[in-house]
Amino acid sequence: MAESTDAPPPSAEPPAPREASFGEVTAIAFVIVLASLVGVVLAGLAAAVELAGSGALRAATLFGLAGSGAALLLGGAFLVRALGAGAETRSGYEAAPLGARYLRLVLYGLVIAFAVAAASRKEIAVSRLVGTAGLLLALHAAVLIPGPLRSLAPLFRLGDSRPVRLLDLLAGNVLLFVLVLEICLRVVAAVGVLPVWLQARGDAFALKVRAERLGFTPNELGYMDTAWAPAKPAGGVRIAGLGDSFAVAVVPYQHGVYRVLEEKLSARAGDAPVEVCNLGIAGTCPNDYVSVLEREGLALDPDIVLLGLYVGNDIQVCDEVPGPFSRERLFVYQLVHRIPKVIAERKARAGGLVAEESADPYAGYLEDPPREIAARSDFTYYRVARKHLENFLRASTAEKAAHWAATEAYLERFAAVAKADGRDAVIALFPDRIQVDPELRAELLEIMAKKGVTEADLDLDGPQRRIAAWAAERGIAVIDLLPALRAARADGPVHHLRDEHWNIAGNRVAADALAEGLWPLVSARIDAANAGH
Repeated sequence: MAESTDAPPPSAEPPAPREASFGEVTAIAFVIVLASLVGVVLAGLAAAVELAGSGALRAATLFGLAGSGAALLLGGAFLVRALGAGAETRSGYEAAPLGARYLRLVLYGLVIAFAVAAASRKEIAVSRLVGTAGLLLALHAAVLIPGPLRSLAPLFRLGDSRPVRLLDLLAGNVLLFVLVLEICLRVVAAVGVLPVWLQARGDAFALKVRAERLGFTPNELGYMDTAWAPAKPAGGVRIAGLGDSFAVAVVPYQHGVYRVLEEKLSARAGDAPVEVCNLGIAGTCPNDYVSVLEREGLALDPDIVLLGLYVGNDIQVCDEVPGPFSRERLFVYQLVHRIPKVIAERKARAGGLVAEESADPYAGYLEDPPREIAARSDFTYYRVARKHLENFLRASTAEKAAHWAATEAYLERFAAVAKADGRDAVIALFPDRIQVDPELRAELLEIMAKKGVTEADLDLDGPQRRIAAWAAERGIAVIDLLPALRAARADGPVHHLRDEHWNIAGNRVAADALAEGLWPLVSARIDAANAGH
């Protein structure tokens, strides 16, 4: 029998691995990243506000963070699988355009350069950043020309391995995740949900109080005060009070220094209305005070502008104004940098704040100081106090000189703005607890003894003398609260337990001293208003 001439059917070739389209890859990336972002933001905010205090909240926070991390890793794995389809062949990774790979290298280079510059604590010049980015993008455009692009293909194939692809794709996924997280945190901060300590530095107005605090709801502008009428009281005096947390006051509203000051001046003025508008914002410093005055204080048409300068740290941070590309302006950096510190403080804290259900969290402690519960641990309290101690060392350093130069420059600007249009400018010097409390000073000197710091190395009144001399040369009134608080300290505590802020007694003493110093100016304003009528 003749052999069949029919040839066996050719074996079917295995189908080529399907390459993931750009749309599919993009969809997978954004779905995974955004899903994980939701978990991170919600868990992060819960931890930031409550520090995972209760068992249920701690479990929810840990679950959210773990789920977010798993989603991020899963997203990276899916992207590796999607972009690496057909990776078993030599040309698998070539499916990704060479230009796209190069663009990612440019991005990684910019990120690394930014990280190095941020770690060095040196400001990134905008012109240099834009110039570098422009040069790199121009180089990238040149690479996209067909000829050079083809010639670079062998170079890119050097990284055609699973570890390199995994690292590349995960790095891109992480960068996208961080970018979207930063955007989301900025949106959340814009509506005032983030706590003050988590806010990025550089915008004082973002630090305003947005919710009820110690039983008092801030006014519509976010200041711890009642609403202000557009026009100041006829025949009276309006004072704009600037400052940081001392002006805001870490006591219920009715006991705050500027509120008590208004009561005392009004009692002296009789029928003439006196109004003290509290423009204090916690966490701010002299450059912020000037911004607040320019943007919102002058609109109140004040007769007197009162700046509360806290010598404990206002001088130290005055020249540390973050620029537009500073890490201090990044919310992701603040999140990573600060949350571990706050959680560590919670663990180290021996006590806690008074129960939330109490109508007055500070009720009773004025009559019985031991009843007050510390708001911070000894560890954090003494760490902050040691930093403030540097302000009172006699030795001069280049850093200290820079701080003072910046402080005086901002005070010059404050005086120029405040005194325009016939207003009175007054600087109130809020002393640090180290200057007032001999017991704290002794404890700090014992701690600093190993560094050779003794009582003789301190000039406790130095900052007040320097600012008073500077102000006298420029005809600016200064009210020094140090003598009054020192005298009152002999009769009992004027500060909160393990805190540099004044308690109710301290706020009253400060208000008394301010009223005494301001009365001549207020009285002259009232007399002038009456003479005009």
